[in-house]
Amino acid sequence: MTLGFSGYLMAAIAYFVLATLLLTSWRGRLLGGLLVTAVLANLVWAAYFAYEAQTSTAELSSYFLIESVRYALWYLFLFKLLNLLRTSEQANKMAVILPAVVFIGVIGFVTYNLYLSSIGVDDFGSDVIYQRIVGNLSMSIFGLVLVEQLFRNTRPEHRWSVKYLFFGLGSLFIFDFFLYADALLFRGLNTELWQARGFINVLTVPMLAVAAARNREWSLDIFVSRKMVFHTAAVLGAGAYLLVMAAVGYYIKAFGGSWGGAAQIIFLFLSFFLLIVLFFSDILRAKFKVFFRKNFFRYQYDYREEWLKITEKLSEGSGGEQVRKVVIRAISDFVDSSGGMLWMREESIGYVCITTVNIDETEHVIKSNDILAKYLSEKDSIIDIQECSEYPDRYDGLQIPEWLLDLKKPWIIIPMKHQEGLLGFLILNLPRAKREANWEDRDLLMTACKQAASYLALLKATETLKQGDQFAAFNRLSSYVVHDLKNLVAQLSLVVKNAEKFKSNPDFVDDAFSTVKNATDKMERLLMQLRKGRFEDTKGDILQINDVMNEVIRDFADFRPQPVLHCDVGDARVVANHDRFTSVIGHLIRNAQEATSTHGSVILNVITEGQKLVIRIQDDGTGMDMKFIKERLFAPFETTKGNAGMGVGVYESREFIQSLGGSMNVRSTPGEGSTFILSIPVYQENREQ
Repeated sequence: MTLGFSGYLMAAIAYFVLATLLLTSWRGRLLGGLLVTAVLANLVWAAYFAYEAQTSTAELSSYFLIESVRYALWYLFLFKLLNLLRTSEQANKMAVILPAVVFIGVIGFVTYNLYLSSIGVDDFGSDVIYQRIVGNLSMSIFGLVLVEQLFRNTRPEHRWSVKYLFFGLGSLFIFDFFLYADALLFRGLNTELWQARGFINVLTVPMLAVAAARNREWSLDIFVSRKMVFHTAAVLGAGAYLLVMAAVGYYIKAFGGSWGGAAQIIFLFLSFFLLIVLFFSDILRAKFKVFFRKNFFRYQYDYREEWLKITEKLSEGSGGEQVRKVVIRAISDFVDSSGGMLWMREESIGYVCITTVNIDETEHVIKSNDILAKYLSEKDSIIDIQECSEYPDRYDGLQIPEWLLDLKKPWIIIPMKHQEGLLGFLILNLPRAKREANWEDRDLLMTACKQAASYLALLKATETLKQGDQFAAFNRLSSYVVHDLKNLVAQLSLVVKNAEKFKSNPDFVDDAFSTVKNATDKMERLLMQLRKGRFEDTKGDILQINDVMNEVIRDFADFRPQPVLHCDVGDARVVANHDRFTSVIGHLIRNAQEATSTHGSVILNVITEGQKLVIRIQDDGTGMDMKFIKERLFAPFETTKGNAGMGVGVYESREFIQSLGGSMNVRSTPGEGSTFILSIPVYQENREQ
């Protein structure tokens, strides 16, 4: 009886799960309510028989009573369903006559069982029990007749949605017929059949669930996950496989003689090893998926799950080549393909294969005016390579290139369009399980490729923008270097200009050589920075302000008006790169000179205020209005000097001063002059730099 208890307990659990799903998704219609009631009755029926199997206290009166109630509720549901599915005048009559006859018979049999239960007739040998067995046998036959009538009167296009209901209930009625026919023949219930009955009910519950999920007009909206169906079937199949292998192993041991034990162990190990191999076989998994999609679901795909899956996969790639491979894998997984190749448009070249997965690369290039590229661009459809090669008329006479047919198992070509243009296309390998790309596959693949195309277009735009940023950074650096070179050229030009007049003056010659050497050293350092593609932002130089300011004044003393230095900072120092610091101060002085007449003044005033070094560069030149200061003064590549200016000096100066932890401010009045105020932290020996 332990086996019977296990079977009926499992049946009760299965019916409980199904009843919970039905109750939570019921929307109040009568047909759905009858189905819920019938399932609840089966739950009570299975729980009662599990209790009887465990306690071994079966009461036959209660047994036959609960059996008849169970049949009656299934009949009510089937009668209502027959009325819903009728298709002809004959079916209309059948929907009235058959339910009336069967229902009267069931009500009479239930009433008869209630009467017998009240007088306590429980002897299997009595004629009353014989009559009860005949009654249950008749009800199983009625059930089969009703299922047959349902199938016959269901429109062919509707049979897909209810066939698993017929399979499930038909299986129950057939087994009950066999059980009670055996009991009638041998005047007693077969214990083994009765124990197996619980397991048979467990196997039919998934069929009822699938039928309910396919018929939402019953006012039920059950969601049966494809993943759940697949994994449940896989587990059940594995369990059945292991049971069969265990039985075979038992007989090997029993009849194998002295080698029986060892042969059993070897056989079970090989069986388990084969099961593991089958579980991890991509081809077998693909075939199972195709089978379940065709036979258990109206649509092949759970679109919500597939869309979440591809979105998650496309977001996995970190960039570049990895993203492109992820696109191939994400699209190929829809149809269980092993991989493919991604082709992208390259300007002035055509379409080139940029990455592959599980297929050989090719160096072929498809020109933008090639017939294949034109077809993909004009037609929003997928090309089946084998079909196109055999029946080109189906594809407007398109000819597949020979080199493409020679590739390793090419299957389909999917265009990837973005903003009405052909960004590229995807060539997928043959799927692991033999299949044809039907309308649902094609719609899903086309839609997924459009989404993937937007990712690829964004990736391409990002890479182009990155290259543009690199060129812009190099151009900006070049502009800074050219700006500094311009100041050095101005110094050297001044030396050349004065050479004719002072070339016999030893002091001038010494000063000229010193200027040339200084300019050469600076140009070498600037070229080194240009070669490296960046400024060396080292802050390791501790600069004596007095020395640096005198050096800058000396460099620009030959220009007019001659700058005047007022420096009262003692031994104050700052931490900065020497070349860039002197270049910034020199640039501001040179700007002041250029904005001032030769009879004007440029004053460099340097003081300390607390822990700050304050540098004021003041001139009485043309000045600037507030609008120019706000909108153009610190904007890069803005200049008022025409072709003579680069427009980067003030911008670079402010950036450098801010990198030192300082600030730059400007005060200016048109016609009265300007003052640039720099504030920089003073170096402190007792503070960690």
